Amino acid sequence: MIKTKECFEKLLIISGLEDTFDTLIKNLFKEGNRTLAKQIIHDAIFFHDLGKLSLKFQRKIDSSNFSNFRNNKIDQEMSKLDEKHARLGWHMFLILYFKKMQKEFDDLELVNILAVSSIIALHHSSIKNWQEQMNEFLPTKKKLQKAVDYFNAAGLFFDDFEKRIRTILNWFEDNEEIFLMKKNKELELLIKLSQSFLILADSLAIKETEKGLGDLDKFDIKMSDKNKIT
Repeated sequence: MIKTKECFEKLLIISGLEDTFDTLIKNLFKEGNRTLAKQIIHDAIFFHDLGKLSLKFQRKIDSSNFSNFRNNKIDQEMSKLDEKHARLGWHMFLILYFKKMQKEFDDLELVNILAVSSIIALHHSSIKNWQEQMNEFLPTKKKLQKAVDYFNAAGLFFDDFEKRIRTILNWFEDNEEIFLMKKNKELELLIKLSQSFLILADSLAIKETEKGLGDLDKFDIKMSDKNKIT
């Protein structure tokens, strides 16, 4: 099931738009943070797929295609939980990455990386009304706790999960207006570009989970240096 990130990365190269992607990142992040920002955006796509572990999503698909992600222990725990996969994926991403992002990025860069990562939550929505739709997906204590519950169900535990939740909520409480305000041109373009590739990659990943990636498999990406921005 975890194919979307792979498709996203290959589509970015095949399309010839990776240089545009990198240029937008250069305009939004300081030199020392650009490679990290690109890596985090790529990693965020992975959390799009993790959100599909939700019971709500599993009920919608043919679970035989995803049997390798369903063992008894996880099934027993997941059966107690229910959440929209898009929202869940973004909140799982926040639980795991927010602390690092807050440490590494300045205030404006943090707003930028959070805005781009929100494509996980909004990939089934129109980018035209980003601010209005984002209100539905803003983190709350209950939603973030749900994300922690899914991590726990998969066997990953955080000793500081309460602090992580509190830190995220405090930031959004203090910066919600800034986060939801009209975005600058470069950020809007990066959001649109990333969302477009996520939508296409998601579609390809679902259709090709069992068949392989077809022509995309012909492109060999060196995982060690693919995200380096020079």
